[in-house]
Amino acid sequence: MAVYRFRVTFEDYDEVSRDIEIKPTQTFKDLHRIIQQSIKFDAAKPASFFMSTDSWNKGKEISLEPKKNRDNSDVASMETAVLNKFIIDPHQKIYYIFDVWTFYVELIKIVLDADKKATFPRCIKTTGDAPPQYRKVILPAAAAEVNEELLNDTDEEDEAEVVSIVAESTEEFDDDHGFEGVEGEEADEAEADDAGQVFEDEV
Repeated sequence: MAVYRFRVTFEDYDEVSRDIEIKPTQTFKDLHRIIQQSIKFDAAKPASFFMSTDSWNKGKEISLEPKKNRDNSDVASMETAVLNKFIIDPHQKIYYIFDVWTFYVELIKIVLDADKKATFPRCIKTTGDAPPQYRKVILPAAAAEVNEELLNDTDEEDEAEVVSIVAESTEEFDDDHGFEGVEGEEADEAEADDAGQVFEDEV
């Protein structure tokens, strides 16, 4: 029994790879699932394979979700697309795009005497740990804590400069009422005094 052996690598993490064995008569959806299992992603995002040339130029697409080509024809479905109907090169290269991730899938061997008792598809070799599927984001509250820590780490001179910058950045000017707050009241009073003085001078 013959099986395809593919090597799957992350585009941005070429030190991480998985060797996958799968029957030629199985589908691209089977390949999609075993890749997801091997890297421990949750597979809850859109995905597509693109048949590629030796120089990794994208060709025909096979999609997990129903899609249309530019000519309004249906994109091939992973559910029904059988591997041996698309593999035309003994070293076939395939782009695999899942959510924001891009992978290189390359046929590295056609095993002619595969174990008939084995269950396919299967991952036969794991190299490196896959990166986290979802990257962490610093929330506003956490960012505020980071800023407070930075302020606490500054010396008195730097702290005074930071406070000055913060004060300047938070001033608000109202075209009708001058500055807001206590300083604004003082500014308005000074403006009123100046206006009164001008009036007295004119009188």
